Amino acid sequence: TRSFPYLVRKGNEYIMGLLLLTPSEGARASVYCATAQDAPAAAPSTCGYFDANCRPIQPSQAAQDEVAASWLWRWSAQQVRLPSHLDLPRA
Repeated sequence: TRSFPYLVRKGNEYIMGLLLLTPSEGARASVYCATAQDAPAAAPSTCGYFDANCRPIQPSQAAQDEVAASWLWRWSAQQVRLPSHLDLPRA
């Protein structure tokens, strides 16, 4: 966006500021999960998923798809040329 005209850049910054989280807001749930005493009690029922407001939530069906997860892992490992001794065991 650096090459955009000044007004377009400022408009983009304003709109994105309304839609996106700040880095601090984005880190909030991770910090909560790592430090809150009650987070481990809530985690088993949601596979450890918490929303941006630190509330436990159910992961989507797509996030629970073991076949897709395995395919994505294998594809990612191939793309970065992950050494086989660091790979996950095959199920």
